Amino acid sequence: MLLGPTGLHHEDQKLMYKNKERSSKTFLDVVGVKDLSKMVLVEDPSSQERRYVEMRKNAMMEKAAKAISQISLEVDRLAGQVHRVKIMKTRPVIMYILLINF
Repeated sequence: MLLGPTGLHHEDQKLMYKNKERSSKTFLDVVGVKDLSKMVLVEDPSSQERRYVEMRKNAMMEKAAKAISQISLEVDRLAGQVHRVKIMKTRPVIMYILLINF
């Protein structure tokens, strides 16, 4: 829309025509806007706040996902160590059984 000239994010823009807010999804010619019609572009602070809250929530979710990923890697590493220890404990028993059978 008017992001470049105004510097407002497109979700923070409210378009007013004949003192009524117009949806960004409606076509302007359908609501009666003609060439050289006067329109007002207003900053929507509630939309800006919602976008900020959403960004914070997404950042927290990304941080949690990263922490879970690190924990998962650590668990996998420890599981490998446990597996090696179990193998080392069972090897003497297997060798003992083999020696007895001979």
